[in-house]
Amino acid sequence: MAAAQSVDIERAVSEIGDISSLSDGAATLTKLTDMENRSDWPLPAREAAVYQFTHNLATLPRDAVAIEVMQYLRNYQARVLVRHEDHGTASVPLFNVRSAAAGVEHGWQRAESASNATMLIESNPAAMVSAYLESANHNQRSGFLDALGQADVANVQAVQSIALEQLESTPELTAVIGATVSITADSFAIHQFLVRAQGAGFSAVLEQLDKQLQTQKPQIFWHLRLNMHLPAMQRWLSQHGGHGLATILQAVILYWDCWQTRHWVQAPRLRLHKALTFRPSRPCRILPRVIQQQQDAHKWHST
Repeated sequence: MAAAQSVDIERAVSEIGDISSLSDGAATLTKLTDMENRSDWPLPAREAAVYQFTHNLATLPRDAVAIEVMQYLRNYQARVLVRHEDHGTASVPLFNVRSAAAGVEHGWQRAESASNATMLIESNPAAMVSAYLESANHNQRSGFLDALGQADVANVQAVQSIALEQLESTPELTAVIGATVSITADSFAIHQFLVRAQGAGFSAVLEQLDKQLQTQKPQIFWHLRLNMHLPAMQRWLSQHGGHGLATILQAVILYWDCWQTRHWVQAPRLRLHKALTFRPSRPCRILPRVIQQQQDAHKWHST
């Protein structure tokens, strides 16, 4: 690293990475080659410069950079290698230009997807939900969620309503519902999310909701935690029973105990994201008892 810091990398990179000339692929590649072959720079400094140049491209639009430049960076052969931290016999690039190039392209893809999603959210929320489901690309789906974070609340509510109708049969919409409830804090939508949602994004949304509901709508916060019903508990048990208590079941058990002792009002608010790492002192075999208690309570309230 000392060798890489021994020269003025930033200045050289800024000269090559001028936005007005990056679209000229041949000229840019010539500049990159000249920089790589500088005899007055140590090899680590040259590769550090190429890495920095690649990283800086993320701030530019895709069409500002020639295709052949990205092809060159995606296939860059690093020569400065270091020992892998976990596998001492393996070596990895000190400046991973290939990885940086892939990251730049992923960012462009995500930004383009967000732009397209923004138009759909404003003009046709149903089409936005359909487009999200049709895409199997992680970057594109992330772009859709980014767009929801920047949309008007009214448009987000429209997307939320459409996605909720499909959530039970289409669990892939978990992340979409999660993004919307984090914005609208709608009690019905949150309840549906907790009962039906599953898969990627669930835990992250729980953490965000936990922070919001404690400060914005504490009455909803407590209502949702204390009123999870039996079908939801059974579903989560069947899905996660082999991996310990699921997040919601952990929270239900703790708050059930508080309710049983009639001290739940004074009980400290256990954050749901902390329940992710909570390891109960009692074994998971208490679940059947808790479920039976919840079922008995449900029957009692129904009579």
